[in-house]
Amino acid sequence: MSLIVTNFPEGPARNRAFALIASVAGVGASIGLILGGVLTSSLSWHWVFFINVPIGIAIAVLAPRWVRESERRSGKFDIIGAMTSTVAVSSLVYGFIRASEEGWTNGLTIGAFALAVVLLTAFVVIETRAAQPILPLRLFASRERTVALINMMLVPSAMFGLFFFLTQYMQTVLGFDALQTGFAFLPMTVALVTAARLSQRSIARVGLRTHLVFAASLMIASLLWLTQVSVDSSYATSLLGPILLLGAGAGSSFPPLSITVMSRLDPADSGSASGLLQTFQQVGGAIGLAILVTVFGTANRNALASGDQPLEALTHGMSQGFLTAALIAMLYLIVSIVGFRKMEPRDATEYQGNRMPTEAH
Repeated sequence: MSLIVTNFPEGPARNRAFALIASVAGVGASIGLILGGVLTSSLSWHWVFFINVPIGIAIAVLAPRWVRESERRSGKFDIIGAMTSTVAVSSLVYGFIRASEEGWTNGLTIGAFALAVVLLTAFVVIETRAAQPILPLRLFASRERTVALINMMLVPSAMFGLFFFLTQYMQTVLGFDALQTGFAFLPMTVALVTAARLSQRSIARVGLRTHLVFAASLMIASLLWLTQVSVDSSYATSLLGPILLLGAGAGSSFPPLSITVMSRLDPADSGSASGLLQTFQQVGGAIGLAILVTVFGTANRNALASGDQPLEALTHGMSQGFLTAALIAMLYLIVSIVGFRKMEPRDATEYQGNRMPTEAH
């Protein structure tokens, strides 16, 4: 993200680049799922990690030729802030995972959550005193940027569980192999790329808040639809529709949220804002998945204890996980309605026009 700020001037070119990132990410995810299926089916799952090696080498060779170097500045690493935040988030995620396995009253579960609270509090204090903080708190001075960051955490929190649960469902219940499962997610990529390309035009017509409300509604509808999965469901009737809706909702969300986070920045803050955006997205996915797995594990155990067959218990746990994901998507909807001020469509053309969003919005 910070390289886009460095290499593209503010305005239409940069906005198109942000929209293209969402499209490329969607395509990359699908290629990864399909290629992962090929490698897993023909060789071994271990090979899915090797694929990053030639990609990394290619980037290292080609980047100096195509990417303009950013301005160099003297700096100092915020080591204490980096370590504190990393351990805090890891502890938080571990707490949810531990709760799914051992329950909420387990000593390690409680200890992990307590440690996370203490370290996150310490992190905020450290960042207020650091000469060059890893997370400049001034980035939160913009209401729109803060709201966009919250939503950038909520969107993957709601959608990452779909990959986790549906992969298991397709292979365990529907009997798909790894390659078939990869192809089954391909329609999501088509919907995501299409929605990302159309998002700027949509915002110009209806405004940013209305656009995000529509995107959140697509995700909610998708996840509520998935709560109806059972051992008798089929891909065509029960999975294809929700996959398309979720792809459209996610594709409509990421470009405008990214533009809002990265707009009106001092060049010195572009790297921090980029890291903040990526961190919120990855942390949201990790914590969201941990929460959904916790809900799934609890519902699955309760269903087995009440006499359900293993597959029935599995689908029951997944449906409860999808319901929780839908609640997270509803929170995304509420935050968008409350957090973003009403923007007239003519003002929203800044998302594809010559200027970026301003604080007045």
